[in-house]
Amino acid sequence: ATAGLALGMGVAAVQRATASRLRSHGRSTGGRLPRRSGSLLATELQGEEAPPAEAEAGAQAGRPDGVFSWRKAWYPLAVVADMDITRPMRLELLGENLVAWKDAKGAWCVFEDRCPHRNAPLSEGRVEDDGTLLCSYHGWRFDGLGRVAAIPQVSAAEFPRLREHPRACAAVRPCQVRHGLLWVWGKSSENAALESALVEPAVVQELEDPAMEGRASDFIWQHRDLPYGWEVAIENVVDASHVAVTHHNMISNRYTDPAPIEVSWLRMLTPTDGFKFRMKSLRPKIGMENNISTTDFRPPCQVHNRATSPSGASTTLLLYFSPTKPGRCRMLVSFLVVRGENGEDAPKAMPNASSAGVELRQAAFAFLQSPLFPRWFVHVVAPLFLHQDLVFLHRQQAILQRLEEARGLDWRRACWTPAATDSGSAALRRWLRSVGGVAWSPGSRPDVLPVLDKQLLFDTYKSHTEQCTQCQQALRFFSSAERALSTFAVAALAAALAPLVAAATEPASTPALVAAAPALAAAVACGGAGEARGR
Repeated sequence: ATAGLALGMGVAAVQRATASRLRSHGRSTGGRLPRRSGSLLATELQGEEAPPAEAEAGAQAGRPDGVFSWRKAWYPLAVVADMDITRPMRLELLGENLVAWKDAKGAWCVFEDRCPHRNAPLSEGRVEDDGTLLCSYHGWRFDGLGRVAAIPQVSAAEFPRLREHPRACAAVRPCQVRHGLLWVWGKSSENAALESALVEPAVVQELEDPAMEGRASDFIWQHRDLPYGWEVAIENVVDASHVAVTHHNMISNRYTDPAPIEVSWLRMLTPTDGFKFRMKSLRPKIGMENNISTTDFRPPCQVHNRATSPSGASTTLLLYFSPTKPGRCRMLVSFLVVRGENGEDAPKAMPNASSAGVELRQAAFAFLQSPLFPRWFVHVVAPLFLHQDLVFLHRQQAILQRLEEARGLDWRRACWTPAATDSGSAALRRWLRSVGGVAWSPGSRPDVLPVLDKQLLFDTYKSHTEQCTQCQQALRFFSSAERALSTFAVAALAAALAPLVAAATEPASTPALVAAAPALAAAVACGGAGEARGR
């Protein structure tokens, strides 16, 4: 009887606590309790926050255990194979300027981009023959550990004493190279080396798993500086449903491929671990019913979009977005292909594409990304895909900024997201709120940014070529070829015109004119080809 009474009292206590929590939640949602089914609802433009559906409730369930720090994290900022080892390279991260260079030991080093002497940018300096970094303003030089190696303005007797002064050192950032990418720590501090050693960068695990040797391989990596912010970039790629519409005629068909999806959460949202969810198309392509599609966001910069077949073979779009400055970010991208245990081929990146023409273009696009082509060619092909949503993502950012400035509308109130396909975007924005937004450097102000013209948006020289040695070499080669072609065209034109001029002064000129016609046509063709390359 005593045990029964205790059990009854315990059940009553649980019921009272549950009722209290439900009443509390009802007050926070305007008296509405969560529904057990339906799609993700965020907010209407001028309405209250809508009740969370099952998808958003699932995204909330893991919050929040642990503290995420933007400064105590690793960020991939460059592809080592594309970097210039002969000169310093300017980088940006969280609103701060950095400089990367290779020292005498062949190790990549990263400093804050300022000389401790007079704060001139070290990225405008030189990498000397002895492997030190020289400041071009007064000639101070630094070794890979940030220690000053030379001060030309002081005597040899005085230099050893000044060298030991703590203010004589450059501000060093821990960095490391993993799988061909240069990873940089989020801050410079006295304890940065120790803190960074305790944190593992978000590398591609399959490339480090011995069991995957011979099965897993990544393709050519490349970087792009995007004209929109970290928030917009990651929100876009955790929304896999846009691919079927946005990338029409590239890898999808906007009229036949969009379909409703069902979302299930594989890793609940937390500040430190991000989130992961599975998408099931409710209108799958025949033969693709058992494929699994997942999106995995791990803060601060990794998104993996994966398609897995029943054999275990998979294709993953590998994406990293590093916040460079407000309204801008740097993307590093590649593909990972994992064959099945028995050698089964990996699935297509867009398995529900139903048009035969689209499937052919998918195959061609995948072939052009292969290592059979030089790196610069793969880099040239990439914008064909990237530019399809570049303009409206850039302008979407400006619209959101104006709505917030003029009407005080944050993302939840500015966007209406009634479909389950919006689950990833809403989860990303919820994660961002849980960590207090991007921790920009105090000197960076997230001002309303100007909207750029399309011609500037599509200019890949500033966004890529300027910091890619492979593409620079290709550009120099084709520029030289263009000049040679133009010179040949001028010479051919002169050779073609010479008999015409001579024939014009002679009575029997028709045979000469006929003989000169092929040379004239060749000269015009060469000139036209050179002009086309110039465009």
